[in-house]
Amino acid sequence: MNREANYKNSSSRLESIDFLRGIAAMSVVLYHLTHTSNLLDTNGLVYNLFKYGGGFGVCVFFVISGFILPYSMLRGGYSIKNFKSFFIKRIIRIEPVYVASIFLTIYVFYTASELPSEYWKFGDYRVDFTNFLLHFGYLVSFFKNQEWINPVFWSLGVEFQFYLIIGLIFPLLVYKRKLINFLWMSIFILLSWLLFVYFIKGTYLHYGGTALRVMPIFFIGIAIFQFKEKLIDKYSFAILLVVLFYICTTDYKWGDIAGVFFAVISIFLVRNPPKLFLFFGKISFSLYLIHVPLGGIMKLFIREHFESDFVRTLFTFLSILPIIAISYGFYKLIEEPSVIWSKKFRYSGNKDN
Repeated sequence: MNREANYKNSSSRLESIDFLRGIAAMSVVLYHLTHTSNLLDTNGLVYNLFKYGGGFGVCVFFVISGFILPYSMLRGGYSIKNFKSFFIKRIIRIEPVYVASIFLTIYVFYTASELPSEYWKFGDYRVDFTNFLLHFGYLVSFFKNQEWINPVFWSLGVEFQFYLIIGLIFPLLVYKRKLINFLWMSIFILLSWLLFVYFIKGTYLHYGGTALRVMPIFFIGIAIFQFKEKLIDKYSFAILLVVLFYICTTDYKWGDIAGVFFAVISIFLVRNPPKLFLFFGKISFSLYLIHVPLGGIMKLFIREHFESDFVRTLFTFLSILPIIAISYGFYKLIEEPSVIWSKKFRYSGNKDN
């Protein structure tokens, strides 16, 4: 999902965020590697251990976005007049990696479809041109009969909507008076959830179609930002957390809620995290975007050549290594230059953004 490079607090980089990104990315990767293609025994330990990893990881990413985007905007001196610059920065940061992952996904799946039938059992792989175009506006979820080329892309559509929302409401969340910030947050929470309940819930847009369903998770991240920046007091923060966690319990699985809780605790408590997870955090966006096609083609060979659940499990874990290596290359070649490029677009009147 997104990552804002080189954000800083007063003395050091917020390593807990990169740690969280690493945990989230690996949770999603392990979920997809162990829970598709009927590869592993559904009664086995490994299968059930990562059963909720997908929702866990994605919810961690949403908390991170809710926290780090306003954090970076405040540090950058953002105001509503900078909305255009903010939006351009986000497009440059996200779009090159996203577009490259679209073409990589198509290439991998098309190549896989040319394999002998004992490996690929899904017929010819074709990409509908209309569906292809919808990906470039993150619009696939808005059309009932359309599907994402890569299933993880739905979350980018939700994140993209959040960029629009936070760019517009941010100035109302950072007043000098704490009570005003709390009141505006309360209004936005209530409004977004009512819109979801009365217009989206139960429709085909319920899951992933709009950002409204996951706004409570984004708001948890925003509330943490406000509290850490002393924009709300501890009592307001506690009230917001209780309300937002309650809302989450009405429409989320326990694994999703566990991800949100884990993210909150980690932001406050994690110090000096293992460097391995900091590395995973650095490449997390690339890893998240391309692990499905890479892991998918590896699973075709594992399933065809091995029958033992133990051996399949072993090779499933070993397949993570080339996925990580390719993701690192993807990061260095495409993502890192995008980060550097996006930093060149500054908010007006601020030289440090």
